[in-house]
Amino acid sequence: VLINLKKDESVFANYNSMSHMDNHIKCKASSRGGIFAGLKRLVLTTTSMFQTEYIGTKNNNNIAFASFLPGNILPLKIRPGDKFMVSANSLICYTSNLEVNAVTRLKGILVGEGIAQTEVSNDTNSDGMVWLASYGGYNKKTLKDGQEFKLDTGLYLCGDINNDYTIGKIGSIKTAFLSGEGLVMTFKGPCEIYCQGRSVGELENYIYRIALRANSGK
Repeated sequence: VLINLKKDESVFANYNSMSHMDNHIKCKASSRGGIFAGLKRLVLTTTSMFQTEYIGTKNNNNIAFASFLPGNILPLKIRPGDKFMVSANSLICYTSNLEVNAVTRLKGILVGEGIAQTEVSNDTNSDGMVWLASYGGYNKKTLKDGQEFKLDTGLYLCGDINNDYTIGKIGSIKTAFLSGEGLVMTFKGPCEIYCQGRSVGELENYIYRIALRANSGK
């Protein structure tokens, strides 16, 4: 993400997301919303407790951000009054008029999203921007009224906070688990969601299995 800040403009970034910047840019870290909000993000989500603010001090202030995940970056406009739920590990940076909070959703545990999800909201009168890391490419899915869409766990990227989902399976219980698909997220239109091409959770499981196999061979 390449950003040119004007004088006194600022952008916030998640922990360890900055790649390079002009030397004259001012930096300061804050819990963004208070210590309790920061602790909630730290304990319940993959978003850091402290968010770093980068502030332009001259007319031109160039800064770049990136994710540790290989894949694409989704630039997402957050309009006034909008609230988006974003997946774990996806948040890179966002404009200063947005707020980032942890929202508890217990069923998220069953679909690999954890006990709480990261919510990005805009309570101001101007548009905001957030940049999200997609592990692999991303795809926008638009559902009309009454349409349903099943998404494998770990492949959700983001969507409006009101786009609720149910937890289901593919076929019978035997088919669901013997096929390796297990549980899925079922969305019902009208809604729009963004999906990512790969699952970080599946990568972690693969590395864990390889590590166990390596250790057992010693």
